[in-house]
Amino acid sequence: MRGLRSRRAISTIEFAILAAVLIPLTSSIIELGLLLWTQTAIQSVASLTARCAAISSPQCTNVPAYAVTLSNNWTLSGAINTGNVTVTATATCNTASGTFQTVSITVPVWSKMVLKPFLPDNITVTSCYPT
Repeated sequence: MRGLRSRRAISTIEFAILAAVLIPLTSSIIELGLLLWTQTAIQSVASLTARCAAISSPQCTNVPAYAVTLSNNWTLSGAINTGNVTVTATATCNTASGTFQTVSITVPVWSKMVLKPFLPDNITVTSCYPT
């Protein structure tokens, strides 16, 4: 009987040690995945919005509102608002020169549970499309 209690106590201690490592590790992996998913979705929204603005599509009479609509379809509803979207006409895009519509979207990082000290406060993505 005494040996059985001893084994249970050891199992409990082993679980506590492993859980203290595995639970934060699993949470970090999930949090990093959500961050990368959000960044990729917002980058796609910026790219499609820049294209829509550059070709003067009838859907893009209000470019920031178009970006918000796309974002609501691809990310969490309300992830961005029109104040997060900046649309400018630029003469360069990376190393290319010409006339471009550039869209920048800045969103706050909403997932900061475990990785808070390692994550930026905001995600900023930029995309440009020739006009």
